[in-house]
Amino acid sequence: MRLKGLCEKFSDYDGPFDGKQRWDILNDILKLRDVDLVHVHAVGPSLFSIFPRMVGIPTVVQTHGLEWKRDKWGIIGRTFFRLADYTAVYFPNKTTAVSKVQKQYYEERFGREIVYIPNGVNPVEKRGPNWLLTQDIKPGRYILFAARLVEEKGVHFLIEAFKKIQTDMQLVIAGDAAHSEKYKSALKSLAGDDPRIIFTGFLTGKPLEELFSNAYLFCLPSTIEGLPVALLEAMNYGNCCLASDIPENIEALESYGYTFRNRDADDLHKVLKDLIENPDKVAEKKEPALAYVRRTYSWDRVADQMEAMYLSVIKKH
Repeated sequence: MRLKGLCEKFSDYDGPFDGKQRWDILNDILKLRDVDLVHVHAVGPSLFSIFPRMVGIPTVVQTHGLEWKRDKWGIIGRTFFRLADYTAVYFPNKTTAVSKVQKQYYEERFGREIVYIPNGVNPVEKRGPNWLLTQDIKPGRYILFAARLVEEKGVHFLIEAFKKIQTDMQLVIAGDAAHSEKYKSALKSLAGDDPRIIFTGFLTGKPLEELFSNAYLFCLPSTIEGLPVALLEAMNYGNCCLASDIPENIEALESYGYTFRNRDADDLHKVLKDLIENPDKVAEKKEPALAYVRRTYSWDRVADQMEAMYLSVIKKH
């Protein structure tokens, strides 16, 4: 297979792809025609998947979530992504979904087979709290949120719920997002002068690994997900997790964590307070969650599934 050639083309571009970069990559592919398959990520760019097919190159579109559900889109944006669902299903040779929830949605709406291939995790080693101590973050005594600071991740619900709890625990919010200054400012205002709430900004590498390794509890109050990678990673570090009860989070957690009613800060307060006051409930989920996520979402198995799907598409073409 010549998939390496396609990977090298994409590696020439740093950072997020804008429209011009996508067209440049597509033009290279259409001119050279030296790849076996084109893999397009996400529903929005799926409209590009028809062009390689027009010159005999098979394509795959991987869906990561129901984009039209996001709070940030107005009527025009929602309409565009509703229509883009059609291109995600009908333009490529094969469409994949990272969650069973998505697979069911697309199959029921369009009557086409969708291949379920989830996200995955690799085994990790826990890190000691070296960087944490320089930041006055108390190991084992903080609730961790780690994701993009955008409205659909729901961290405002978490701040509201946490502030009502009388505890010496900290709430550590790790993450950032471009073009979300208004929302990030609102979060800072909501946190106010509560010294227990810590915003670390965007983190990667050892600091982020330390945060996952030493948390008391991981919380993801998101209102929309594809398959939540942050939730998988939190379990991969042996954390007890609390998440909103949207279908995608429930699919990821199964019975290995706790949930609260989506968009309900009062219910989140109730469940979070109970877990802070009952560490035995937190402890009992940790080892089972770790074993479950590594068994169910192994990157080795995901890679094998993806390779088998690629080969089947190329063989049929």
